[in-house]
Amino acid sequence: MQCGENVRIHTASKGFTLIELLVVMAIIAILAAMLFPVFINARGKAQQMSCLSNLRQIGLAFEMYAQDYGGAVCPYGIGSPDTGAVTQWEMHLYPYVRSLELYSCPSSGFQPTAALVQPNYWSYLGAYGWNLNLFSDPATFLVTLADLDMPVDTVVAVDAHPYNAAALPDGILWDRAKPAYRHSDMCNVLF
Repeated sequence: MQCGENVRIHTASKGFTLIELLVVMAIIAILAAMLFPVFINARGKAQQMSCLSNLRQIGLAFEMYAQDYGGAVCPYGIGSPDTGAVTQWEMHLYPYVRSLELYSCPSSGFQPTAALVQPNYWSYLGAYGWNLNLFSDPATFLVTLADLDMPVDTVVAVDAHPYNAAALPDGILWDRAKPAYRHSDMCNVLF
């Protein structure tokens, strides 16, 4: 070599070997497998809290309805499908909640439509079951808040599948709608 000549020195570039890449991918897969159930559980808890919030809003609407109607509680329905003049509890409470989404538990898959809060709509489908036996048609049996012996122990609505009515005679005996244990084997109940 002479002085002043440019000399290139090759150095071997160091990269990752296939084994190293596979080890890193395996570690990432293990971490993802460990965290995935945590994310699923967090999503389920968020849906449970949203459902609980919906029932709370329905409960507040239930109380406002009773205040507006001299203490009479919101009935399951008024009228009969046979007569063609019928309304359901969702329609009676709608002026107080103004949101169709409140009538659906996020875990239920039930999608309420505008027909749910219209007169002459009759369907047992819904995400929440209304206490049908206690709060049925006021023409048959009008219930006021003063009539309730133990209001804090009286079920108003419950996570139910697939009906929007829950028959609750003599304690909790489910006739039409059964509780839907959608939230970690639990269901939300509005008292």
